[in-house]
Amino acid sequence: MTDEAATRTDPAANKWVGLVEVEQEDGVTLLGAGRGACVTTIAWCNNETEFEERVRAGLAELGLRWIEAEDVESCSDRLANFEVPDQFIDHLHAVGPELPVSFMDFHSFPIG
Repeated sequence: MTDEAATRTDPAANKWVGLVEVEQEDGVTLLGAGRGACVTTIAWCNNETEFEERVRAGLAELGLRWIEAEDVESCSDRLANFEVPDQFIDHLHAVGPELPVSFMDFHSFPIG
């Protein structure tokens, strides 16, 4: 079964999630006055290494830089172990071959 077919039968298949800390590049205003942010991110991938690669690429397109990530795990594990908000489920269903990374709400903070 292909990754795409697995995703159709199980929305959490081939998807990983993590809390990613980011910093915006000079001249980027996405985060407003805050230069840094944390964002829950879901990526269409098979493991933690691919998660980082996909998320770094998605952040670069927005003018943001990966600082670190924590609590990275498969979406299947997250769903099995935690109650998740509806927004998480919405992003989970959106991620796939055509949208390989989805960022939830950015929670910005100043970097001194």
